[in-house]
Amino acid sequence: MTEQVVVLSRALAEGLAAQPLPGRPDHVLIEGRDFDAAIARANAAFHAGDITVIAGTQAFLGQEWDAAGLNSLVLGTNLASFVAIIQAHR
Repeated sequence: MTEQVVVLSRALAEGLAAQPLPGRPDHVLIEGRDFDAAIARANAAFHAGDITVIAGTQAFLGQEWDAAGLNSLVLGTNLASFVAIIQAHR
């Protein structure tokens, strides 16, 4: 999930305006008018235990995304920042 697009399984995206995802025939890309509906479906599937991992950007998480059942959050960073941190400690 990002703040503009969502990738869902075809089953979760049924009935939504979706585009094929090259190289992943079992998943589709959703953006535009069905974005909010796709987020709602992903949240419902997450809370029901149908999916156990959601990958999203930090910008998306900052847009008041609510997932009460979330018990772990891993924030990644780009390699340039990691290298700068290592260099600062030397």
